Amino acid sequence: MNDAPELRRVTTDESTTFHAERDWLSDDELSDTIVAAVASVTGTDPTELSPLTRWPTQTP
Repeated sequence: MNDAPELRRVTTDESTTFHAERDWLSDDELSDTIVAAVASVTGTDPTELSPLTRWPTQTP
């Protein structure tokens, strides 16, 4: 996984939002960019993050 994308922090009285920039000409997977950004914001190693999606359970 590559380095985290460049992040911009926007803070208001009510919330803090982070904006990540992606190089769309890059060969990197978009999912890797998202994981790297989340890891950077949370101060967590990317391999220690919980899954970002949950697969729906299938009912017979």
